[in-house]
Amino acid sequence: MGESQNPKTDEEYCNDLHTFAGDLPINHIIVDPSASSFITAIKRRGKYRVVPAKNAVLDGIYHTANVMQTDLLKINDCCKHTLKEFDVYSWDEKGGEDKPLKENDHCMDMLRYFVMTIINPNNIRIIKG
Repeated sequence: MGESQNPKTDEEYCNDLHTFAGDLPINHIIVDPSASSFITAIKRRGKYRVVPAKNAVLDGIYHTANVMQTDLLKINDCCKHTLKEFDVYSWDEKGGEDKPLKENDHCMDMLRYFVMTIINPNNIRIIKG
């Protein structure tokens, strides 16, 4: 989002979600559990079931890398924002712990939520590095 734009409201994001999803047969929407007002807005409309994302960051990054290495998850070249984020995703080198910077990471968060919540690393073979 550019600096000159106003942030969207939860209702505007819900409108975008409904437009994007169209008539696709979607069973549920995975949402970061910290986005409580957005979850409420989705539930209020009654179209989708909300599933809270399992959002453990380091485990999610590790398991996402694993499912990509084993070809359980591939990113289509039409996912331009996701592919771009792989190039700009960065780690906080000043902090005393391993953690990514919380910028340019919406698609990376989405991948992590998908892997941890839907693919579920407890059900897959893990490659040891």
